[in-house]
Amino acid sequence: MNNSFGRFKGNHLHMPKLLFFSIFCLLTGFAEAQTHSQLKQEERNRTLGNPAAEQRAGQDKLTKNTDQNPQMLGAFLANNPTTSSNKYYPILSYRPPVSLEDAPAPSPVYSIKLIDGRFDVNKVSFLPLINDVQKKGYTSLGLQLGSSLTGWLKNYLIERTLATDSNSKRQLLIVVKKCWFSNSANQPYTLVNPKLITTLNYDFEIYTSLDIGYYPQKAIKGSFSTLYEGGKAYSALSDSLLAVLKKELTQQHFSAKETEANWQSPIDFNDYFNERIRKTAHFEKNPRGLYESYADFLDQKPICDSVDMVMKYSNYERVPLYACLLNAFRDGQHIASNKSWGYFDGVSLFLNTGNGFYIKLIRAKDDYVFFDLKSIRQDQIKNTILDGIQIGNTPYLLLKDYTKAYALTYQLDLDTGKLF
Repeated sequence: MNNSFGRFKGNHLHMPKLLFFSIFCLLTGFAEAQTHSQLKQEERNRTLGNPAAEQRAGQDKLTKNTDQNPQMLGAFLANNPTTSSNKYYPILSYRPPVSLEDAPAPSPVYSIKLIDGRFDVNKVSFLPLINDVQKKGYTSLGLQLGSSLTGWLKNYLIERTLATDSNSKRQLLIVVKKCWFSNSANQPYTLVNPKLITTLNYDFEIYTSLDIGYYPQKAIKGSFSTLYEGGKAYSALSDSLLAVLKKELTQQHFSAKETEANWQSPIDFNDYFNERIRKTAHFEKNPRGLYESYADFLDQKPICDSVDMVMKYSNYERVPLYACLLNAFRDGQHIASNKSWGYFDGVSLFLNTGNGFYIKLIRAKDDYVFFDLKSIRQDQIKNTILDGIQIGNTPYLLLKDYTKAYALTYQLDLDTGKLF
């Protein structure tokens, strides 16, 4: 496939320092919790170009902002004190306030089609839960923008940004490959003013279509970061994403790349995106063993024939096994495991966070999630073992005190094999 995408380097969004306030100020804007049946149906229809899935995404309508209703979160938690229809965590739907006010710009296309090509189509983040929410029985809450990300983008970007031309023969396709809010830290935790950072990582690919076939136009990818500030980051970062997409889409000269050399057949177009999903579809079939890299894991190529857990970390009052240290062997000879990517025991996936400290990822549907960051701190593991390990983009010894205020949940990025 001829990939002539350019690269868009992410900008860092700088926000004024604001007083920290409760996560309740954020979550009062949530519109609804998605049911398990809705999520399961979305998962069935994740295939690119599925008309039924796209129709449902298009039906996501703007609703009245509920930021002024402080009772909504309390009512949700009162009715769902410890469980939800999702086995592992509920997913809350939220429409952050945005500030697109300009009139739609003319675009030389007759229609705009959004395709959700992400691995996880059910959420865009895990919320950092403060203690008051944890006391209601929750350890993790997923976040979704609107009832679906493509529906939210349709309402806030397409219908307010781009005006179509009924006389055009060109269709515009926007493929979402990544849209994820992650949490990290670069300063020590303080009770008065915690400096938790929220980063939005995004990756979109833009195509046009004339008659039969597709023309790759541009990759729009990058990241923005700002202080979490009790949830204000979601509105600020969503605004920044919409502004970047608007700028890029209104400045493109599509005809310049609509050449025979840049043409792709519908089969090539679908194969390109579906192959990315297929590679991660059957991890449970991987051979047991230690994997030197994420690429080796995708290719099912372990580097050893046996593994022993020499140290297991668990707290039977709270959680079962959540981390371990390993010895690996090949043909009876010991091989180093402190620099390998991960270990798969045939059921569970253990990710090396550095220095051979492997954390257990829980499979939640088709995602691999780490729920037990707080357990590491509570078990008072020696710093000599934890020195050098990293959770997401943050050294654990810097991040650990943030768990005094937040329940932080991380998920495996199936593009990179790292936590985000």
